[in-house]
Amino acid sequence: MIYFIPHQDFFYTRMMLFSWMCDSAPTILSQSNGEHFVEHLKKDGLSTTKLIVINCNDINDIDDHFIDPIKEYLLSTKKDIIFFSTDEKSIVVKHFVEHLDKNQHKNIHSFCDGDTESYCFINKSFCSSTVKNTISNALELEKQWLIKEVKETYKEFDNKTRLSSTPLIASGEFNAFMLISNPLKFRWVAILLAEIINRVVQEERPDSYTIVAVSLRGAAIAGAVWEILHYLSGPKIHIVDHIGPRHDILEAPNRDQNLGLGYCVYIGDFLIAGTEAKIASAYCNFLGGRVRHAFVIGKYTKQESLGSDMRLHSLVSLRDCCIDNLSYSLD
Repeated sequence: MIYFIPHQDFFYTRMMLFSWMCDSAPTILSQSNGEHFVEHLKKDGLSTTKLIVINCNDINDIDDHFIDPIKEYLLSTKKDIIFFSTDEKSIVVKHFVEHLDKNQHKNIHSFCDGDTESYCFINKSFCSSTVKNTISNALELEKQWLIKEVKETYKEFDNKTRLSSTPLIASGEFNAFMLISNPLKFRWVAILLAEIINRVVQEERPDSYTIVAVSLRGAAIAGAVWEILHYLSGPKIHIVDHIGPRHDILEAPNRDQNLGLGYCVYIGDFLIAGTEAKIASAYCNFLGGRVRHAFVIGKYTKQESLGSDMRLHSLVSLRDCCIDNLSYSLD
């Protein structure tokens, strides 16, 4: 599996990929995570590049021994490495500041610029504007990588066909199973969704909130996202089996499923017109909850909200996939 996205000037990754793969809490870094990270730095086809860019967002705890294998690697390599965070906490970056001996690592540079804090190991003259531009390019690279991966899930129909979840006639279908069935891609998507959900929750600061999913693929995505958010903001999770895309609820709600007047967020795979999200919202209203936000991998509609209450968020606009003849129309 490839942990790094290649760019002509650097390789890019996320630190959480290496914590999650070691069977520990995805937001916590231990010595085994550090060893796993260094192992892949040495072998994942990185010998031809000198610059590695690592996104360290949403790590909230670090074992002191995590840094030991990284120290050894930094002393033995001439690669340039940028560790950065845009999550305001910058826990990994601050950990490097506190635990690395600048007498040993004389090529250390750190800086904070607005919402971004970075810690760099640069073996040439240091320029903060260059690092800032590199981080911006890395985030754009990640966005374009995801657009490409989503585009590859699309299968065109031989003839335009009615979708199972809505009365829309479609030219083809995006299949989230192609992402879910690939462990590394699936984890990367879950990390990205967890990141945007956590930012919204931190801005609005509800007393508590519940993740809601109402389809088989939505449930798989929601479970993975919950695994991350459990350590960041502690949501509950509520899976309905199953409203969408074929409406056949298999279990009636019971007292333990009452959502009270809770703050809910819906998680799904792809949103075209929002039928499934609307049905999920109605179901939550019946149980006393309110879906404030819907988060999906990709959406087709240009609308930013459904009704007056539910805001729409997606990692990708399906229109950006630039698929020829992509269309949805009413029957």
